Amino acid sequence: MRGTFRIALLTFVLTALHAAYCQSGTASPSVSTADDQAKAEDDSRYTGVGKYHDLHDHPLRPDGSKGYTVVLSDEHNLGHSSSDLMPFQNEHEYDFHFLACNSTAIAVGVLVGSESHLSRNKNTIFTRHHFKVESVIKGGPGVVVGGDVDVIDLGGSVVDEGERLTVTVTGTDPYEVNGRYVLFLMHDRRASLNVFDNPQLIKLRVNDGNIEARGPEYVAKVANGESIDSFRQRVAASLAKAACR
Repeated sequence: MRGTFRIALLTFVLTALHAAYCQSGTASPSVSTADDQAKAEDDSRYTGVGKYHDLHDHPLRPDGSKGYTVVLSDEHNLGHSSSDLMPFQNEHEYDFHFLACNSTAIAVGVLVGSESHLSRNKNTIFTRHHFKVESVIKGGPGVVVGGDVDVIDLGGSVVDEGERLTVTVTGTDPYEVNGRYVLFLMHDRRASLNVFDNPQLIKLRVNDGNIEARGPEYVAKVANGESIDSFRQRVAASLAKAACR
């Protein structure tokens, strides 16, 4: 993993973990596969569960729920030489290219709703966000204008066996219903076609046709105040500048 987006892309490991094999107070259609649930249970060891068997074993939090907190950080180790960066002029161009390359598709989507799900082994919670695709910046399978895509994030709150269970994620702003966002959609081949991760640290809100970065300071270097058309051109130029690895 390289560059500024290392921790953001690690979020893909944590959150491409799909809700159909999860339990929730909200009924939702089953669209994932058994492989997704196996990956979810394998990767839950990264989420800080530690010595506890499941979320019910955690001590009570001040709000009366049980669970844990994950702190997302943009810490990373850089130090590329000028030859490593070629043909890019700096780390930010290099990292932007890496992010664009590792996105199955890049789109502008409007959030229409979300629901949280408890994993089958009850040791973590994921939230499924439902987006309507408004425009496509980089095309990819399962992403079409007017279509629906789901983004899975670590975190959320559910009631199970009479107890409120909560996984809190700090270091990133939450999505807002009816908000428009630039989504770097990353697909795991074991997931259903329209189920993706969007790196959880990177929240690019679209207001009045311009992109507003929310989250860690470095996210503003991805896009802030830029128009969608300008951003689309920058993505195309970055992808044309060097082959994806």
